[in-house]
Amino acid sequence: MKNLKLLIHKTTLFIFISIFLFTLVFLLGSNNINVKGEPMEKDFFLITTTPSCDTSSEMNVNYHTRIGGSYIEYTESYDTNFDNAVVLQPEQVEWSTKGVKNADQDDSFATKRYVCSATFKDLKSRTKYIYRIRKGDKMSDVFSFTTSGLTNSWNFLAFVDFQPYNNNNTHPLINQMLNIANNPPLVVCSGDLTDCGAKEQEWRWLLDKDCFTKFIFGTTVGDHEYWGADKSSPYPMMDTPAGFNGVFNNPKNGHKNTLNSNYYFYYNNVLFVYIDMNDSNTSTGTKFTNQENWFRETMTALAGTYQYSVVLAHKSLYGSTTTDTGVRKYISPKWYPLMDEFGVDLFIGGHDHMYSRTYALKNNKKDDSGTYYLDMGSSGAKYRTPSDDLSTDGLHEKVIDLKALSYAVGANITVTDKNMTVEVYNTKNEKVDSFVINKKRAPLSYDYSGFDKDGLKDAFEIEVSNSNGFGKLYLDNNDNFKYIKHIKVRNNDGSIIYDNDIDTMSQKAIELSGLNSLNYKVEVTIFNGVDYEYDVKVDLGTLHNFKIENDGDGAYIKFTKETKDIVQIDYDLYIDGEFARKITEDEIKNKTIQLGNNYIIGNHDVKIAMSVSGEQIDEFEFESTGYDELKLLIDNKLEMKKGDSVILNYEFEDGSLVAVSSTDEDVVKYENGKIVAVGKGSAKIVLSIIDSDYKYEIDCDVTTSGGVYIIMGIALMLVGAGGAVSLILIKKKRKKEIAE
Repeated sequence: MKNLKLLIHKTTLFIFISIFLFTLVFLLGSNNINVKGEPMEKDFFLITTTPSCDTSSEMNVNYHTRIGGSYIEYTESYDTNFDNAVVLQPEQVEWSTKGVKNADQDDSFATKRYVCSATFKDLKSRTKYIYRIRKGDKMSDVFSFTTSGLTNSWNFLAFVDFQPYNNNNTHPLINQMLNIANNPPLVVCSGDLTDCGAKEQEWRWLLDKDCFTKFIFGTTVGDHEYWGADKSSPYPMMDTPAGFNGVFNNPKNGHKNTLNSNYYFYYNNVLFVYIDMNDSNTSTGTKFTNQENWFRETMTALAGTYQYSVVLAHKSLYGSTTTDTGVRKYISPKWYPLMDEFGVDLFIGGHDHMYSRTYALKNNKKDDSGTYYLDMGSSGAKYRTPSDDLSTDGLHEKVIDLKALSYAVGANITVTDKNMTVEVYNTKNEKVDSFVINKKRAPLSYDYSGFDKDGLKDAFEIEVSNSNGFGKLYLDNNDNFKYIKHIKVRNNDGSIIYDNDIDTMSQKAIELSGLNSLNYKVEVTIFNGVDYEYDVKVDLGTLHNFKIENDGDGAYIKFTKETKDIVQIDYDLYIDGEFARKITEDEIKNKTIQLGNNYIIGNHDVKIAMSVSGEQIDEFEFESTGYDELKLLIDNKLEMKKGDSVILNYEFEDGSLVAVSSTDEDVVKYENGKIVAVGKGSAKIVLSIIDSDYKYEIDCDVTTSGGVYIIMGIALMLVGAGGAVSLILIKKKRKKEIAE
C-alpha cells in the first residue's frame, strides 16, 4: 500500500510538471525567443535612438526583444495619443554573441533574441518626434528625438567613460546635465560605456533608464567595448565590439572594417566624426591606417558642408603618457597632423580617467587657430591621479585631480554662429572648467522658404492665471514655430514683459508677468534674422453648461463661469436674434440670469455676448426647448345662460404658471375649476402665463337664466409646479480674433 501511494504521488507530480511545461511553451509561443538570464520585466529593451548621417530628415533606432513581429509607431510630439502615428516595420534578425571569439558563452548575450533596426525617413527638419514599440497589447515606453536644421544656435552634451558598471554617478550626472542644458537634442560619448562590452547586464544597467528616452545618443567604442569573457586577467579581447554593434544602429559610412564604430553625421552646423581607437599599443595595425585614409578622404569630400568639426575617439591624443604608453608613441604622431590639416575645432577623448584640457594646438604647439583636446576623464566612478606630464608639458591649460576630489564630470557645449562654448560641470553641479572655441568657417545658410508668416496669425494664445498679472503665452502645435529664435511680448502700452531666445522644440509655454490688458503684441525673430509682429488677445475664459430652470419665481438661465476678472467684462443677452437686455454684474457673479416667462413656451435661440470696452470678444449660443403652447380643450366661444357652468379644460406642462381671470366677474367668473355664468352680458375668461405676455381668451355670452349647463370635456391635464423645461445645448466653436 505504501508503494502504491508513492507511485500515485510521483505520477501526480509528473502530470503537474508536464502540464506546467506545456502551458509555458504555449504561452511563449513559437514566435517568441526566451533569452537566457534576461529580466522579464520589459518586452522591448536596450532601445537606442541614434543619429543617421543627415539628422535633419532621418534618424535611426535599435532595440532587442523576445517577441517576433514587433513594429514601431512614430508621430510628431504634439500627437501624444499617437492618433496620427505612422507604422514602421524594422529589420528583424536573430542575434547573439554565441561563437564570437573570446565572448562569454555563458552570458545572456550568447542566447538568441531578436535585434530590430530601422531608420525614420522623410522627417521634417527641426521637429520633435515621439515613438514607441508595439506588438499587440505589448508596448514600450515613449521615446523622443528632435531633428536638426534651421538653426546655428543650439547645444549638446558630452560624456566619456561611464564605467565601472553599476556605479552611482552616471545616471544622476546625465540627468543633472540634461537639466542644466534644458534637455538638448543630442548627447555624445567617447567610449568605455561598459567595463565589459560582452556582458548584457552592463548594457542594460546603462541604457534601460528613463534619461535615455529623451535624446539622440551618438557614441563610439572604447577598449572595454572589446573586452570579452572575464575569466582571466587581463580580459581576452574580442575581434569586434560585438555587444556594441548589437546595441547601436549608427551610420554605416565609416571604413568597411570598422562599420558602426567609425562613422560621421551632421547635426545643424556641426560635423561629428567618430574614430574606433582600440589598438593603441601597436605601430603596424591596419585598423588605424584604414581609418586615417578614410578620415582624409571623408574630410576632403565634406569640406564646406559644416561650420564646426568635432572628432570623438576614446583615447586622447594629448592624454597621460603613463596610462597608455602606446597613445603618445603610436597614435598622436599620426592623428594630430590630421587634426591640423583639416582644422578640427574640438577633439573629445577619455581613457585616462584624468581630466585634462589643452590650449588650442597646431603643429604640437599653442596656436589660436588650432584644435582643443579635451580629455573628459570620467563620467562614472573610476578615477586616477593626474600624471606630472599633464601639468609640465606646456600644452595643457587645465588639469583636474578627479580622484582627490572624487567627482565625475560632463560637458555642456553651446554652439552659435560666432563660437562654441564648452562648460564642464561636476556631480556637485559646480562649473569646473570652461573655454571658448572661436569660429574658423562662415555660418551655414538654411532654407527658410517654408516659413509662412500668416500661418502664425492665430497660433499664439495668452492666458492670464489671476488678477495679479501672471500668465502664460502658449505656443500652439504649429509647424512655423520651429523657425522662431527669439520672442518679445509687449503690453498694450508698449512696455516689454518678455524678451528672450526660445527653443520651441522643448518650450510649449512661456511664463509671463505684468499682464494688465486685453491686447498684446508678440514680436518674433526667425533664424534668418527677420522680424514679424502679431496681435494677440487674452483668452478671458468661458461660460458653459447652460440650462434653463423654473424655480417658481420664473425662468432662469443657469451656467458655469470660468472667466478671468482682469478687465471689466460686459455681458449682453440676445433672444431669437434680438437684443433683450444687459446682464447685471450680480447675475454673472451668481451665475443665474433671469430669463422671464415670455420665453418659457416654444424653442428660442439664446446668445450671451462678452464685450470689453464696447468690443465683442466672445459669444456663447444655445437653444432652449420650452413648453408646448397652452391648449384649450373646450371651445373658445361659449354661449351660456345665467347659472350655467363649464369645466375649464386645458393642457399645459406646468399648471402652477397658469393664471385664470375674468374681464367682468358680474358676467362670468372662474371658481373651483369651472367657468360660471353670473349675469347677462359678454365677458372673457383669460388664461395667462404668469409674468409673461402669453394670453388665451374664451369669449363668453350670457343670456337669461336657465338650468345647469355642463360641457363634458377631457380631464384637466397639469404637470404641476415642479415641471422642468428641457434644454438642448448647441456646442459652437468660440470665435477667435483674426488679424487681417
